[in-house]
Amino acid sequence: MDWTTLTRNLGPLQERRLVKVDTDRTDTRAREVTLTVKGQQQLAAALPLWEGAQRAIVEGLGQEMWPQLQDALARTVAVAAEVTE
Repeated sequence: MDWTTLTRNLGPLQERRLVKVDTDRTDTRAREVTLTVKGQQQLAAALPLWEGAQRAIVEGLGQEMWPQLQDALARTVAVAAEVTE
């Protein structure tokens, strides 16, 4: 992920105080991103929901089709990356 996309995605998380972005202690050009306590709580609440949704999709598609979908999506991302270069 490029820096611009990362910065854009971290902004709302910082505003909601879910992550903290600090200058790296050893390299001032780098940034260190950590989850806040609030962020950890939100993640803990969201993870079971994500896992349930993931299970429902796999069950709905079937064990045989799930890897095919993952492969197709990975190829789509790869092609999109080539197009945007």
